[in-house]
Amino acid sequence: MPRTIQPVPLDGFRVGGLAEGCQLCEQGAKMVLFVSGDCHYTCFYCPIGKSRRNQDFVWADERKVDPRSPDALQRIFDEARSIDAKGTGITGGDPMYHPERVVAYIRALKAEFGPRHHIHLYTQIDFDARWLKELEQAGLDEIRFHPHPDHWADMAKSWHARLIPLAVKTKMEVSIEIPAIPGKEDATLALLEWADGAGVQFCNLNEFEWSEGNGYNMKVKGFEPDSDEDATIRGSREMARSVALRFARRKLAVHYCSSPFKDRIQLGQRLLRRAKNVAKPWEVITDDGTLLRGVVEAPVPHEAQKDLMERFHIPRKLIAVRSGKVEVAPWVLEAIAKDVPWPCYFSEVYPTDDALEVERTPLN
Repeated sequence: MPRTIQPVPLDGFRVGGLAEGCQLCEQGAKMVLFVSGDCHYTCFYCPIGKSRRNQDFVWADERKVDPRSPDALQRIFDEARSIDAKGTGITGGDPMYHPERVVAYIRALKAEFGPRHHIHLYTQIDFDARWLKELEQAGLDEIRFHPHPDHWADMAKSWHARLIPLAVKTKMEVSIEIPAIPGKEDATLALLEWADGAGVQFCNLNEFEWSEGNGYNMKVKGFEPDSDEDATIRGSREMARSVALRFARRKLAVHYCSSPFKDRIQLGQRLLRRAKNVAKPWEVITDDGTLLRGVVEAPVPHEAQKDLMERFHIPRKLIAVRSGKVEVAPWVLEAIAKDVPWPCYFSEVYPTDDALEVERTPLN
């Protein structure tokens, strides 16, 4: 019986089952472990920004980690705990430029969080097949190959025809993940036909989108966003739907992952999980998973903190000095701002290690 297209949150859809790695991402329960920015490919659509591209540092979500530091593993574990992670997605650059590091991290994560901690790995480079056994023995649950577009039309003549069938013979789940590029429908179909025949279980088609890292290249290539306020590329969804329908009678499961899903569901749920673990008593968790705090900018923060506590009877648990500023519970600061002699505002930040500010609202 033919499978039908099933809707998933925020304009995504799928034909067939959903990989476990994707299910956990939907819950915001996967830590993103960026192993290294090293990569020899120069894909015009690469979304990685300058701060990470070709930089040999590790990022556990937004937490920067020096892989040469003796506390590197502990910092990675701390980040996983901060979001109550049920799994880890290992990415880059390309992680397989550093296979020893990858295998060590997989072993360490499994040892720390147990065998049910689901780990999947993204890679697009040709590597020594002996690492497949190393990855399997370390506990890798799923390997996702990213074939370069130059190979899609004739996978049988590429190095993937050697490596992917060997991966299929392991206990690891084997997947394909590529962008849904408008104008590449025939090549995408050829790739998926080959993958289906090779025993690949799952394919993830990512909505094609603009980013800080690829905006100029996208413009040069003639790709256009759906709207001025939208990062998605016109025609990506329609192409992916056409491709997915062709696999209604095949074993290969095909999932279309939309840009809004990644931003609002996947990232949003991860932020919410983290916010619940890291929020201070003077911070409010918003529906979007961000943190809202009141801020007072005073020349001598600790003296200002003492003055505000005495003058307005603010409990110590609702006020603190961090990063050279006085932070106050927003409901408290809103009530007293007109009588505070220093600039006051609400600051909405991500609950991440870098505490990126997303909005600021002046109060006086």
